[in-house]
Amino acid sequence: MEENEMIKAIKEKAKKGDLNAKIALAINKVKYEGKTKEGIEELLEFSNENEISCHNLIRVILALRKEEYYSEAFNKCKKLAEEKKEMALIDLGAIYQLGILGISKNIEKAIECFEKAIKLYKSGIAYQSIGAIYYYGKDVKQDFGKAFEYFEMGTKVGYADSEDAIAQMYLNGQYVEKNYQKAISWYEKAFEHGKRIVAICIGNLYLPDNNVLNDEKKALEWYSKGGECDIAECLTMEGYILENGSDNIRNPKKAIDCYERAAKLGSPNAYFLLGIAYMEGKIVTKNTITARRNLEKALELGIEDARAFISKLNKNQGAAAVYDTNTSVDAYLPETTTTEMYRAKQEAKIQEEIRREKNREMLKAVAATSGASGFIDDRIGCFIDENGNETYVDSGSGYIFNDTTGDISFYDKRTHSVYNTDKKEFTYLDIRDGYVYNFDTGKTTLVSGSSVLGD
Repeated sequence: MEENEMIKAIKEKAKKGDLNAKIALAINKVKYEGKTKEGIEELLEFSNENEISCHNLIRVILALRKEEYYSEAFNKCKKLAEEKKEMALIDLGAIYQLGILGISKNIEKAIECFEKAIKLYKSGIAYQSIGAIYYYGKDVKQDFGKAFEYFEMGTKVGYADSEDAIAQMYLNGQYVEKNYQKAISWYEKAFEHGKRIVAICIGNLYLPDNNVLNDEKKALEWYSKGGECDIAECLTMEGYILENGSDNIRNPKKAIDCYERAAKLGSPNAYFLLGIAYMEGKIVTKNTITARRNLEKALELGIEDARAFISKLNKNQGAAAVYDTNTSVDAYLPETTTTEMYRAKQEAKIQEEIRREKNREMLKAVAATSGASGFIDDRIGCFIDENGNETYVDSGSGYIFNDTTGDISFYDKRTHSVYNTDKKEFTYLDIRDGYVYNFDTGKTTLVSGSSVLGD
């Protein structure tokens, strides 16, 4: 296979002694060239003096469950932290907080590491990390006051996740009095500092349907801002307002465009709304084939309401329209003569088997390299498990917190890895290639957009 231009450029930099380029090549060996040991050994060597290499070394050996390297990686990280390297201090704090790399959980040592990073570097991640510890109160007594204090210090260095956290506390009335305008003000700052996903939060507050601030134009403005950043659900909501809003706002053509862009980004709701639009024919030319295709995709991505609309399409069409699709054998078939019914069922069985065989082949290819128990959707800031449950992801501080179970996990956005400290499970997530792999269960799950398709 011809080497791509990016790798060639990195190799040229590495030849000139660029350490970051050498680190990138080592990671590439582990992830894509099948040279795991060689890549890890190189990262170990670079980690003697370089915190970036040590950071990536930790992520790689955790992702691959290379326990034989845990002790050495921990010692290198600890040494760099003692040398007052910022990233090493953050990593060491996370190791103690989560109890990984064979190290027992020690929340006091974790906070100590984060405090050092604050004292030396005014580290935004460190402020956020301590704030999150007190906010969630899993390993210490929950203290919204202390959480707010650390989040607020994070905002003073322009850390977007801290601004988002302050906004949520104003929104929920935690420690501070509930204040929607202040919440929006902090969301706006987070947006300006790069956390574009908060556009959906602002838009939702202005959305008339939510009976909070009731400003249709403002809601549309913020959904549009998020849409410009390719945030799928912002595009979906922008389309919704353009379809259903006031006369001076409605723009059916643009609404369809928003839905289509959101669908390409994997939004289940966009597929669903597109399906209904093409089924009804009110804002776009009626097309039952396109309607069915979008509704089936929405159902595949977890929108159960789509099933009723697909059934309605089936009732209004003849048998041929049913068996010409990939509708499952159990789907509704309209009343026909015995001969037509038999022919339709036989054809449906054939189509279903073809579809399943395609899926089997896809999963075989995926299983050759990995497998899964959930999926990170960066656009909505959630970890979505195999049951479709959503969990909040704080990618800035690297934590996932499940409000229902109280579980805390570690999430590394750069390597798409999740470690659950309570269940002692580690999951590798490769969004680009469409799969997730659980190293403990060996389970493979194929994903698309923000949903799990199946194992």
